Amino acid sequence: GLSSLTDPSVSSTSANNTPETEPVASPEPIGAFRIVSFRWFFTGNVLFIFGIQLQTAVAAWEIYERTGQLLDLAKIGLVQVIPAILLAIPAGQVIDRVDRRKVIIASLLLFFVSSSMLAVISWTSGPAEGILGCLFVNGIVRVVQQPAQASLLPRLVPRTSFSSAGT
Repeated sequence: GLSSLTDPSVSSTSANNTPETEPVASPEPIGAFRIVSFRWFFTGNVLFIFGIQLQTAVAAWEIYERTGQLLDLAKIGLVQVIPAILLAIPAGQVIDRVDRRKVIIASLLLFFVSSSMLAVISWTSGPAEGILGCLFVNGIVRVVQQPAQASLLPRLVPRTSFSSAGT
């Protein structure tokens, strides 16, 4: 029709009078959430991050309750940031060379094992160093898992909705 002459984004019409190319849509604030796979991705990521934060807070509380030393609280932050400092570049190399889905699955399995060990240590009143060791392993998992997971985002969300998926 007449709109195809005035709208440059519509190139032509087919036999049933529908445009062959759709007009470019402006990004919607919640456009990515209309995609089921992104909603699962987003929900899983939020729950994972919530779990990590909760686990760190509970571990800090338990270590402080056991030792009463503020320095031990600083060790919790230290054992979680050391993997990020030491492994960020090598982890990126691994993520680029290996199937990212396998990296995510392996890292989440390692996180599950480490978190289970953390629960056992807590339940049995095991050594505080064991808690720190498990948090160190979880720090390694985060260095590998989060970039691998973020790299899957462009495969889940079309370009027109990407701005709403990244926030």
